[in-house]
Amino acid sequence: MKEKNEKKIDSAELANSIREVNHPCIMAQAIMKRSKATINNYGDFRDVDQAALVLLDLAEFINRYDFSGLDLSTFIAVFDDADDLSEEEFEKALWNLLQHISDLDDTPWASTISSDPSDLSFAFCIRGHAFYIRGMHANSSRKSRRTTAPTIIFSPKTQFEQVKELGMYRNIKELIRSREMEYQGSINPMLSLFEATSEAREYSGRSVDDDWVCPFKLKPKKDTQ
Repeated sequence: MKEKNEKKIDSAELANSIREVNHPCIMAQAIMKRSKATINNYGDFRDVDQAALVLLDLAEFINRYDFSGLDLSTFIAVFDDADDLSEEEFEKALWNLLQHISDLDDTPWASTISSDPSDLSFAFCIRGHAFYIRGMHANSSRKSRRTTAPTIIFSPKTQFEQVKELGMYRNIKELIRSREMEYQGSINPMLSLFEATSEAREYSGRSVDDDWVCPFKLKPKKDTQ
């Protein structure tokens, strides 16, 4: 296994791009403004050996995260190299890495979510907790998903559930879509299908066809509960 890259993580460019006045995702902006993001740096995005390092750091993040309150903390993995990936290549590498993270995770899948990526109740599960995934890279067709290096944002799903409970979800969703129109001139077609199709279709940021099939498949895990 390759050693974790120990160089200093330069998160300023990523944080500044999200803090832009007209960036559409107001929740991401709030996280960056409050310094609630844990940003870790890893090696080549296409190197599956990075999965063990990401899972180890995610486990530490989960141990610190307050799942009972409105904690807006988010885990962000930034990778070196692979800045020449097309949208299709990025999507393939993203799901390959997520597959390896899941394969290494020996915790049973959360019973509240589906492990079938074609199911409406699907969410990615890590250490028994549901996460919403956002992939970002240099060649994304969506401006709000562009970064100079391959990036994966892991957002605990409890954030969205708590926003819904507070009655803020619909207003935030409409505001994000309005800002997306101003930012790029169109709404992300994947977001326009939000809650009508599996969220797995949104993870890479690429606009996928109706017949798109997610490559992820959960491997059996030993039930330790």
